[in-house]
Amino acid sequence: VSFDTESFSVFAIVGTTIEKTVLASDGKNYKITVTYGPEAEIPEGAELAVEEILPDQKNSSEDDSATTSVYEEYVSKTENALGMEEGTAGYIRLFDISIVDKDNPEKKHQPAEGSSAAVRIELADSSSESLNVVHFPDGAEEGEEVESSTENGENGSVVEFQADGFSVYSIVDAPEPVHFHPYK
Repeated sequence: VSFDTESFSVFAIVGTTIEKTVLASDGKNYKITVTYGPEAEIPEGAELAVEEILPDQKNSSEDDSATTSVYEEYVSKTENALGMEEGTAGYIRLFDISIVDKDNPEKKHQPAEGSSAAVRIELADSSSESLNVVHFPDGAEEGEEVESSTENGENGSVVEFQADGFSVYSIVDAPEPVHFHPYK
């Protein structure tokens, strides 16, 4: 937390931090931490729910031969959102992140309009310092790149960003400079 002040006295930093450690399919742990202030209007005692979307998860369809996996769809949409060539995403992790009611995990909470939450994801299986984050808002056809910062920590890469909503987030190591599409 950083701020400017004209005088010194007592300052209180008010916020709530919730975290979840996900044991991934590869046996590594991913630690996800979300911090928000009272302006987010998220009820007290809310919990973080995280599900990793894996390569073998399928869309339900009557014709199995035409089934594309949920994972493949998100990978393709991530590459598209970042202006990457199809099939060039090397490292990619997909997380469905939600803040849920402590008494009813089906009830999801979003930060109040105009507010956001700070998200920190520790990726034990990455050593990249240039990860990109793409958010897939609920109901949206396309993903949108989120401004983020990456650092290399003791236990792998750490990516941080501000989230104004929770749903699926894609973390990808882009193999080349990302191309922005100003007219999209």
